[in-house]
Amino acid sequence: MCGTKLQVAIKEPGGRVSVAMAQVFVQGERFDTPPLIGDRGPLPKGAYRVELLGHFDHDWQSDQVMRAMDGGMNLRGPGITRARDGSAALFLTREARL
Repeated sequence: MCGTKLQVAIKEPGGRVSVAMAQVFVQGERFDTPPLIGDRGPLPKGAYRVELLGHFDHDWQSDQVMRAMDGGMNLRGPGITRARDGSAALFLTREARL
């Protein structure tokens, strides 16, 4: 069974470009990423912004997930946003230090 697909991105504060990123699947209410390292190896200590993104459309999600989410159209709550076509997405950000 395939879970919800998420993208985890790490960016410098105020930055637009990800310094590290992974796409993962939620399994049993959890997810695990491979080590998130930058182009030049481990990220230096400092402040970063962590972004979690999950689109609820057929390009990202399995048929099982889409059925469970009723196509994503009825999703509401913190982090839920809408695309121009009305499809749902989850977008959460947190500031963190390494």
